[in-house]
Amino acid sequence: MSSEVVPNEKEDEEVAILDILSKVFKLDEEEICLNEEKQKQLTKHAKSFWILEGLIRCLSTYFQDDSSYEQHLEHIYGLLDASLNTGHFSEVPDVYRLLFSVCCLIQTFILWKSGKSEEALAKCDEGLLKGYELDENVLGELGEILSDHMGPMEKIEFPSHLSHNPPAPLSTTRKISVLNLPSLETFYTNAFLPEKPVIIRGLLSNMPCYKKWSFDYLYNKCGRRIVPVEIGSKYTDEDWSQILMPFGQFLNDFVANEENAEEPGYMAQHRLLDQVPSLLKDIIIPDYCSLVSSDEPENINCFIGPSSTVSPLHTDPRHNFFFQVRIWVPPRKL
Repeated sequence: MSSEVVPNEKEDEEVAILDILSKVFKLDEEEICLNEEKQKQLTKHAKSFWILEGLIRCLSTYFQDDSSYEQHLEHIYGLLDASLNTGHFSEVPDVYRLLFSVCCLIQTFILWKSGKSEEALAKCDEGLLKGYELDENVLGELGEILSDHMGPMEKIEFPSHLSHNPPAPLSTTRKISVLNLPSLETFYTNAFLPEKPVIIRGLLSNMPCYKKWSFDYLYNKCGRRIVPVEIGSKYTDEDWSQILMPFGQFLNDFVANEENAEEPGYMAQHRLLDQVPSLLKDIIIPDYCSLVSSDEPENINCFIGPSSTVSPLHTDPRHNFFFQVRIWVPPRKL
């Protein structure tokens, strides 16, 4: 259910979207080109420069009210999409994923200008999910602007039976240390340096997400956004699969109506906070992360699912802070 956008809101939305577009393109009346920062990010790959030129020409042609851009833009999209689906996704050169993001940015803008807001948002999410994020998280910001101006979502009733008893603790052969907000020095000496697991008490309670996040909150923030959902109890099962669907549909089908689902559905290892940047305001990066001697930025993944999802025993290639939250839905009478 979407509400009608009043003229002033529509004007504000257009100003915001054009501002986002100008972070990538210099929108000059005589010529459209990349701005200086994106020029540095994208033109270092000379072998694909013709694709970039083609995308810029498509946008220029669109602004000239020439419909010939449609066929060329669709052709470039097809070439880039095929490049992403050739071989293992992790081995796709970054340049093709970057260009795919630029292509989706242009398509998103044109769809929005045509009054197709839902299609525009889906195309924006496609660029975020399959592409390589442009500097300043351009697509993430654009997706939030589009979503925020589409009006409230149809309400979902989350039943009180979503509250489950915690599982029995696993037996361990070694005792795991428990620390209450240790100093950096204590954490470094007792956990990081010897590479030992540790439970830190009280770290999450200081974050805004601890009080703000609920199924209703996340549904209203992200309900229309396309997310990957794993179908099956665990990814090692033969019948395990993964599909893309709106986050709101995921919550309705697999969380609010968990008992009716044939298989459990699980949103696993998804960078939801990059897709919906305002959620980052609810998170505080722990100071302990500064101990890692790496230039790589923090990688924040979200896992959301019902009670019947299981992660088989595994190891991760990076240092991890694992925050586990069980959302409790109070009975309606409280």
